[in-house]
Amino acid sequence: MKLAKAERELRRAIAAAPRRILCVDLDGCLAEYTSWCGYTCIGFPRPSVKALVLEEHKAGSYIIIHTARVTSKANTIIPEALAAVREWLVAMEIPYDEIWTGTGKPYASLYLDDKAHNIDCTECNERWLRRRNSVNERNGINGKTRKARR
Repeated sequence: MKLAKAERELRRAIAAAPRRILCVDLDGCLAEYTSWCGYTCIGFPRPSVKALVLEEHKAGSYIIIHTARVTSKANTIIPEALAAVREWLVAMEIPYDEIWTGTGKPYASLYLDDKAHNIDCTECNERWLRRRNSVNERNGINGKTRKARR
């Protein structure tokens, strides 16, 4: 119960704060992503997302870069990956306040994430639909009805 109360208080404090918190996913959202090619291999920035991050930064928002590439399956930080993300952000002139290295997603006022299906990216939407249809086929789901399994 104490944790729930603390979380409510934190949310109230963040909502009352003058700074908005923007959480941006790296791979597939801020940076183009086609396939895994290593921790230090990061695609080119998406111009529309970069422009939005720059606009939010100018407006005083707190920018969090969210990526799973810096955390191993054992839930430890991969220093080379974290350094590569920092270097990429500096090289691409993308402002940020924090690179999220925790589990799950951090609390934020606004999320930009290709897997959440919330950005204006035709390629991302098509990739999401292909994945969803593939999973549905594997699970025997046709539209909204599920085929009986034997």
